Amino acid sequence: MECGARLRRPTSDLALAPPEIESEESDRLPVLSTPASHPMFDPTTGHLLAIPPPPPLPPPDEDATNVLPAVGAPLGRGGFGPPDVSAQGPGRWDHPSDSGPLWPSEALGYADEVAPATTMQPPYRTEYDGAGHYDATGRVPATYVPWEGPVAAPWEVAEPPTAPPAFRVKPLLIIAILAAAAAIVGMVAQILDVDGTGVGTLDGAWKLNDFGTNLTVAGIVTAVTMILGAVAWGAGFRWGAGLVGGAGAALAGWVAIAIGQAELVVGQAEPAGASVAVTRDVGYWALVAAGGIGLIALFVSLLRTGDDGRAGLDPWVAALGAMATIAAVIGPLLPVDDADIQLNWSSAPGTDIPTLWFVARFVQLGLLLLCGVFGFLLVRRYGLGLAIGGTICAGWLVLTAATEQTDRPIGLAIGNPDFTDLEPHIVTIVGVGLMLFFGLVATAMALIDDR
Repeated sequence: MECGARLRRPTSDLALAPPEIESEESDRLPVLSTPASHPMFDPTTGHLLAIPPPPPLPPPDEDATNVLPAVGAPLGRGGFGPPDVSAQGPGRWDHPSDSGPLWPSEALGYADEVAPATTMQPPYRTEYDGAGHYDATGRVPATYVPWEGPVAAPWEVAEPPTAPPAFRVKPLLIIAILAAAAAIVGMVAQILDVDGTGVGTLDGAWKLNDFGTNLTVAGIVTAVTMILGAVAWGAGFRWGAGLVGGAGAALAGWVAIAIGQAELVVGQAEPAGASVAVTRDVGYWALVAAGGIGLIALFVSLLRTGDDGRAGLDPWVAALGAMATIAAVIGPLLPVDDADIQLNWSSAPGTDIPTLWFVARFVQLGLLLLCGVFGFLLVRRYGLGLAIGGTICAGWLVLTAATEQTDRPIGLAIGNPDFTDLEPHIVTIVGVGLMLFFGLVATAMALIDDR
């Protein structure tokens, strides 16, 4: 009823005729074109043409999502809308949802068989030429940008591969290399030169393994751990910074024990004779430098105690690891047999042990306590690296001393009062073992969370 034509009864059958052109003035709007030129009417008789049935729908796609087009009439068969661009003649008023795909990615499948993939949207208005004839080519308005080809849905577009973080040389790596180099010099160079005591067990050159046959390997393991942590930190792993700090603290504790043992020899040699010559050689000062650089690595590493943007570690595992650390630190302080607990900080009657020797024991235990308790209770990957790095040296000393793998091994903090038997206390063995165990458990859980 709104096509611009009116009905009249001819002499034969009821038909649609073009409107009469009235010459008189009227309030009606003029007809733009004759109905014969409209695609719904036959150009000769003016009769209403039959609308051809739409093409059959393609088989349903279970994975497809029916999304409403951005423009056009509501979806559904029989709904009126702009003519489809695939129309080949008058009378074809297919809705785009009936003859075209609902999503650009469907053009890769059955859409090309149903309708040409010239554009996904019909023109916004019908086009007429100057003579009033309908232009069946379906020209698209100038503001319309045709679809150039199949475009995948956003969730079908593969994400570009992310390049792994580039390795960067960071200050912790330089510090770790310097500490390892100083430690190696202390391992191979002469530490003390004692002469004039007349005691064969004291005179001569002293090297690191003369103070404890498991000290050299303990230093190597600690230095290697320190460098590996620095490399991991340079690759972008925050736990690597913690590993450097923990290994640096362990290296400083290892140096403290070695220096304490050296001062014990010096204290035994000096009262032996007035003409005793004791020289602290290159290895002694190299160890002092290695311990100082290890502490610097610890302090620099603590500046990286930030949030890595990942989920924290299991708090129960962290609490158990901290408790194991406390047990490992208390273990070397427990007296053996009838020894007095005061022997942890004072000499037995009739002996004179240097104060630096007692200080060295507490330095190693204090650094282990710091790395273990603070590292575990931080509940982050940095703290996990700090706890594991701080336990490496203590674990090696306890393992070799408990199993007597070398001739004269020393344990964590050298031993227990009265220091005649240097085999580690059972509390020390259990504490250090549980520290390493909970460290491995926390590491496994962190790896699972990262997947």
